Amino acid sequence: MRLATRFTLLLVSLTIAIAASIGWIAVSQSVAGAKANLTQKLEQIAGTGVGHPIQALSNVLSVVEYNHDDVSLNLVAPGIGVTPLYQGSSPLPVAPSMSDVRASLYRVSAVAHIPGFLLTSIPAGGGDFLVIAASTSLITSDRNQLATKVILTSLAVILLALFLGWIGMRRNLRTIVALSDFARRRGVTDSEGVVEPSMSGGAREVVELRDALVSMVSALEGQIEREARLSRSMQEFVGDASHELRTPLTVIKGYTELLARPGIADEQRERALARMGEQEVRMQQLIEDLLLLTEVSEVSQHTNEQTNVSGVVSAAVGLFEEETQRHVSLELEDGVTIAARRVLVERILTNALTNIQRYTDPADPVHVAVVTNEHEVSLTVEDGGPGLPVYGVAPRRFQRFEESRSRDLGGSGLGMAIMDSIATALGGSMVTQPSPLGGLALTFRFPLA
Repeated sequence: MRLATRFTLLLVSLTIAIAASIGWIAVSQSVAGAKANLTQKLEQIAGTGVGHPIQALSNVLSVVEYNHDDVSLNLVAPGIGVTPLYQGSSPLPVAPSMSDVRASLYRVSAVAHIPGFLLTSIPAGGGDFLVIAASTSLITSDRNQLATKVILTSLAVILLALFLGWIGMRRNLRTIVALSDFARRRGVTDSEGVVEPSMSGGAREVVELRDALVSMVSALEGQIEREARLSRSMQEFVGDASHELRTPLTVIKGYTELLARPGIADEQRERALARMGEQEVRMQQLIEDLLLLTEVSEVSQHTNEQTNVSGVVSAAVGLFEEETQRHVSLELEDGVTIAARRVLVERILTNALTNIQRYTDPADPVHVAVVTNEHEVSLTVEDGGPGLPVYGVAPRRFQRFEESRSRDLGGSGLGMAIMDSIATALGGSMVTQPSPLGGLALTFRFPLA
């Protein structure tokens, strides 16, 4: 066998080994990561209802609708049956049983007679259980697609290697060995810590091969990141108008089907009617808040009038003291004016003071301050309550910073997002930080009129 042929076969073997190594690692890590992410997602969804069985169903549905999670939710009532509450793109082919509930209670597991799904379950109050299930078919599909991409890329690399082997194997052998070592280390270690092989001479095609091998994994990761960013953007765009409004309707539908069943206990009937009434009230509040968020998005409409912040703050604090019988320490500069609609400034104060009324003890101190400097107005509302577990994080729609801030206190999950959106629309900002009083300090900064 001629030496050129031997070098060509060696190059092909090395290329196949490199491609197979990278492909196997990429596919294996992708599948393992996808399963881990799916398990973590199910645990996060279930975690919103753990410890609050009465609110578990509503909390889980809220999270699922907001994130557009492709899961199925089923309410299992012992002695009555299974009520589907939410169906993903791949609904369960078999209704879960109580044995499935026991096997997946507080943990994510696979059930033998329901292949292709991961399940977890949590108590939902009144002896009922909520089963959360997610299909693994998308993981399998992604694995097959990634394997196809890896195979096609490997074939392209092999063809390129054959071509290079015929025209310059001897001169580029050292570079090929370096590429092999680089590919293996890139596949099993952190890519940021792997130094790319240098090119001292060599044919142009070998340089192209080097660039292809170096960038292959990075290109795949970049594509995944771009798709993830696009998905998040689309969720933000459509989520405000859909997910939370469908959640109360889904709850009402589920309880309606439960009430239609014969032999339902009086206690279950009363609980279902009470939950349906709560969801009706919640829908009204959500509609009002979502309409306000939509209105706030029209930035050009919010700075075409002047508002006396000092007067708005004084009136809001006086009303708060009268309604709650609480004392507010007020630090107020007179005549402070900003370019903003009065109703939006009032809404900021209403949300901030309402949160204090809901989530702090009546004996906790409250302080409100309006101060200015050369360029901006600073409005601070702070309390001596329990505060937040995390500060300095921009609030998202329907985000709750702690489990104690549940819907049974009247919150919709939009209060902090509304305040932040209003502040941004007025050309300002909102910052959350610990208060010297021991609780939360909300600081709003606006440009002076």
